[in-house]
Amino acid sequence: MGRGNAFLRSEAAVTARLSNGAAGLRAAAPIAIGYFPVAMAFGAAAVKLGLEPAQAIAVSALVFAGASQFLLLTALASGNALPIVVVLSGLVNLRHLLYGPILLDRLPQSGYARFLFAFALTDEVFAATLARRSTVPEKFGTAWLLGLGFGAYASWVAGTALGGLLGEALERDAPMAAEATGFALPALFVAITWLNLSRETAIPMAASAAVAAVCAWLGYTTVGLFAGAALACLIHGMRR
Repeated sequence: MGRGNAFLRSEAAVTARLSNGAAGLRAAAPIAIGYFPVAMAFGAAAVKLGLEPAQAIAVSALVFAGASQFLLLTALASGNALPIVVVLSGLVNLRHLLYGPILLDRLPQSGYARFLFAFALTDEVFAATLARRSTVPEKFGTAWLLGLGFGAYASWVAGTALGGLLGEALERDAPMAAEATGFALPALFVAITWLNLSRETAIPMAASAAVAAVCAWLGYTTVGLFAGAALACLIHGMRR
């Protein structure tokens, strides 16, 4: 009887993990839809610059950071030294240091789960996680986090592969569709931001947008991203 109960509990635990993983994949679906065309644009641009499709795919698989990847292409085209590219990429992604502390109290204790989720933590994944944080009081399940991160990651890598293989044909035969791919990611982020809008987040969001807009107007887009994110986190923490 004891073994039977243990088996049933184990089976129930596996079923629960699969269900939570599937829920994470469903939460990743809007992100995946937005990522795919942008990743195609990256793959096509990388091949056009001279990279092999396999090299473009490897960049997306190992880096998985849209802004840094496009910056990498720009730097390669401009002939910049690799150390400069590394520093610039670090500055672009500096805002990610602010994401972890906000979600830390809801993350599982497992080190490998935190590591994998940190690798997959993009702006859009963070926004989706933050939206769930406001509606679900308990800690995030490992399966849900990994499902969310894997769904976004898989879409980005697959889009890069397709863009690297078909990008030139797409640009030649459907130039309007190729140009439209650049609008998908901003539209997705605006939609996710709107879903996160509430009385609690309205003031931090407005302050962040104002600071980022001023910095961008002055020509400091990267600084604006970090300054806006830092100010939003500061205001949100003070209000809590």
